[in-house]
Amino acid sequence: MNKLEILKQIDDLWKIFEQVRATYPSVHPTLVGHTHIKSPQYYEDKGLNFTILFEKPLTREDIERRNGVAHWINQSVLIRLYALLEYYDIVSKTKSIGTNLDGHEEIEMLRRLRNFFVHTGRYNKADKDQKVLFDRIVNHFGLSVQEEEDFPIPIDSVIEIIFEKTKTYVRQI
Repeated sequence: MNKLEILKQIDDLWKIFEQVRATYPSVHPTLVGHTHIKSPQYYEDKGLNFTILFEKPLTREDIERRNGVAHWINQSVLIRLYALLEYYDIVSKTKSIGTNLDGHEEIEMLRRLRNFFVHTGRYNKADKDQKVLFDRIVNHFGLSVQEEEDFPIPIDSVIEIIFEKTKTYVRQI
C-alpha cells in the first residue's frame, strides 16, 4: 500500500468536490425571487469565486431542488471517499476499522453513512439504526439541528473533518 498515493487521491477527490460545490452551492430560502447567486464565503476564501445567473427569478421549488442536488453531491463525495478506502483495502467487510487509531470514529460514521446512502438514499428517522447514526453525527460534530429531514452533513463542519480525519487515519496504518 502506498500511503502517499492514497493521500493524493483523497486530496484530488476533495479538490474536485470543492469545485463542484462552489459552482453548485446550497441556496438560502430568502433568495426566492433572485436571478443570481454568488459563491458562499467558504468558497471565496479558497479562491473559488462564481456568480451564477438564472434566466428567471428563483422560486421556492427551484431552491428546494437545487438544495436537494447539493445534498446529493455531499452524499456522493462520502460514498467515493469510502470507495477509495475499500479499493486500497484500508477497510472492507472483512477488515475492521482500527479503533486504536485517530480518525476511527469518523471512518466508522463514514462507513455507516455510505451504507445508508447507497442502499436507502434517504434518512428515515423511524429506522433505529439511522436515528442512532443521526444523533451520533450531531453530537460528535457539535451540530445544532432544528429538523431531522436528512443526515446533517454540512461541508465545513462534517465533510471536511471526515476527510481530514480519514487522512490522519491513513497516515497511521
